[in-house]
Amino acid sequence: MWKLENALLAPHIAGATPHYDDRAVDLFRENLRRYLRGDDLLNLVNREKGY
Repeated sequence: MWKLENALLAPHIAGATPHYDDRAVDLFRENLRRYLRGDDLLNLVNREKGY
């Protein structure tokens, strides 16, 4: 891919924001609470849809 003239390669850094770590910890804590209660988790992968 590096040699293709019709391709633009860029790093995936969209998640690198000043508040990313805080949001990731908040999401982890919420999902831990939900898991311990037996509730549905947030942001689950939908294998049927492929994401």
